Amino acid sequence: MSQNVMATDTQNAQGIQHKKNAAILAVIGLFFAGPIFGILALWQASKASSFGAKATGWMVLAVIDILCGVIMAVAILG
Repeated sequence: MSQNVMATDTQNAQGIQHKKNAAILAVIGLFFAGPIFGILALWQASKASSFGAKATGWMVLAVIDILCGVIMAVAILG
């Protein structure tokens, strides 16, 4: 029984760490290299979700980073 609780605590801690990483990457992506940091934030947020941590907001912000970066690149290069 205690091994099951330890496994759950470890998974929860890993999920929270991935969620924090997603938050940091998504916020950086708002200001610098949106598509790159957006993709990394999306990856970390999906890993957090697989460990049971809710990271939906960070996923949305990551997609916004990617879209804004692509729109800016098209506007500059277009």
